[in-house]
Amino acid sequence: PDLALAHKAARRRRELLNGLGTATEFLALAVAAGCGLEQALAEAATAGHGLFFTELAHRLALARLQGQSGVDATAQLAADIDLPELAALAGALQAASRQGTPVLQTLRAQAHAARERRRLGLLEAGEQAQVTMIVPVATLILPAFFLVILWPASVALLRLSTG
Repeated sequence: PDLALAHKAARRRRELLNGLGTATEFLALAVAAGCGLEQALAEAATAGHGLFFTELAHRLALARLQGQSGVDATAQLAADIDLPELAALAGALQAASRQGTPVLQTLRAQAHAARERRRLGLLEAGEQAQVTMIVPVATLILPAFFLVILWPASVALLRLSTG
């Protein structure tokens, strides 16, 4: 049970990280297009699909009903799901919202970091697949290859020894 739960948690974390990377890219695009932070968050939440986008849209709608800002809802989401990457994004959004600091460069940098994390994750998965494929190759393909090579040689040796 613990192993299955850990596997589900790891898969959910991967899905959230992938969604966060995509949402950060959408957020940077919306801010670059001239949207305010609240509107950019709303646009980013509706721009994609998946677990992160669903959760973000739900939190933003709940924040609107409660009279809170979307930036605060993002910070609360970061605290609830315990993703350091989302906490960094929420901190940058809060600083931009409260202090008026420019956020576009930060968003672009975080989007680039998310793309790089995704790329490194794919490379790591590919390397793990190579190691995993060694076992079937060694147990199935190599014996068949040796049988094909050694069978004619053994037949020829038997003919020589009997003839």
